[in-house]
Amino acid sequence: MPNTSGNNFRCYKLSKRFDQDISAVMMGANIRVEKTKITKATICFGGMAGTPKRATEVEKALLDQPFEPQSFIKASKI
Repeated sequence: MPNTSGNNFRCYKLSKRFDQDISAVMMGANIRVEKTKITKATICFGGMAGTPKRATEVEKALLDQPFEPQSFIKASKI
């Protein structure tokens, strides 16, 4: 997921050890915000299946929502 201007990109990895360990779980999110609304969301998770998977339903739930904690809390319930 390339990080282009106007996007907010973050990746998080959880593992048992700190260095050179396979992820227990990972998440990557690339969120585009225009003014105060989410106009694009790309979210993926790894470590839960053989290959990383997109969270397309969560991405859809975030579209056109305000960029605030409550939007992410609501989308996380999907």
